[in-house]
Amino acid sequence: MRKTPSIHVYLALSVLIFLVAFVLRVTAIHENSYFSDEITTVTTIQEVRQGDTFYDAMKSHLHHMPLYFASLLIYPDEHTPFSYRYPEVLWGILTIAMTMRILSYTYGLQRYALLAGVIMAVQSYWVIRSRDVRMYAMGNFLMATVTYLFFRYIDTRHRADPNINRFLFYIVSIFAYLIHIATVILLPAQLLILAWFALKRRLPIWTIGQWAFLQVIVFLPALLWILFGFHDAETGLNWIPALSVEQIMYVFNRLFVGSTTEQNFGWYVIFVFPAFIGFIMSFKQIKYAGYWVGLTVLPFMGLLIISLLHPLFHERYLSIAFFAYVIVLILGYKALDNILIDRFKTIGQVIMWLIIGGHLLNVGSLTATHFQADYFATNYAKYGIDYV
Repeated sequence: MRKTPSIHVYLALSVLIFLVAFVLRVTAIHENSYFSDEITTVTTIQEVRQGDTFYDAMKSHLHHMPLYFASLLIYPDEHTPFSYRYPEVLWGILTIAMTMRILSYTYGLQRYALLAGVIMAVQSYWVIRSRDVRMYAMGNFLMATVTYLFFRYIDTRHRADPNINRFLFYIVSIFAYLIHIATVILLPAQLLILAWFALKRRLPIWTIGQWAFLQVIVFLPALLWILFGFHDAETGLNWIPALSVEQIMYVFNRLFVGSTTEQNFGWYVIFVFPAFIGFIMSFKQIKYAGYWVGLTVLPFMGLLIISLLHPLFHERYLSIAFFAYVIVLILGYKALDNILIDRFKTIGQVIMWLIIGGHLLNVGSLTATHFQADYFATNYAKYGIDYV
């Protein structure tokens, strides 16, 4: 997988990936009932449109950041599952595009960017997260965009337009922090890279101080919401199940395998662990490797440790950075590709195709879950939602 496609081939294949992603997300999008979280989101927006203040309507959501709920008020009030779910479809596809941009531009991996696009287009977990009335697809797009702008911010190739890029970086960061509390993981991930660059004298030490000062300002709107909104929240985190091996497997399955069913879980994991091996073996050679550890491994392990005291380990708090888990897999596959082909030539290439092909087989879980009419079945009538 070393030959780089021409720009025309790359663009054509990218468009095809986006079309496949779009079709998978809009197919039967109106046939599934709202699940419980979607119901509370829809009723919140309805209450605002019926005259309640945004803050009062958000009482059951004050433990969430406000941007996603506010964004739904921009769209026409057609009051159908399609109208509420469609924005997330678009955010999900934009996330795929931004993930591919990070891989193709920052790492120069056009072919592997296409692979990332295929994985995100067909993985059943990301398909579902890109078509429900929740903030995860929009959050992933904002986090991926902040990541891309951050890499440009510290990339010496872009010192010609630092002010424009810096402005965009901080503006998009404001929106990212207002989409979900978990986006705060951007801060330690960025600090890891800045500290490392300063230590290696690739950036002046004052850059960290400048970044920290501006991040305080950028994070201020989110901080104000947390201080005043979370205090009045009517719901909390008591719904999260206690930590168990099954729960860990459940979360791992969704974030790394990308499947929404536990069937054949062990089979698919066989094709994921080689990527981990490649990433670990080539950690020092992977550009910005510490950043991806900061967005994936540290939050994953952090929630595990916290959950020993209070249940908090759930895929929703990690899936806000789902694109980062895909990039870790892709960078791991690329590193493994180099190792196998250098040592085993053609046989190594065949092994890589088998591993990647096996990983993509989990697209079959789509038919076992999301496209069944009763998958999200909920007694929505009792919530007063006119579901058609």
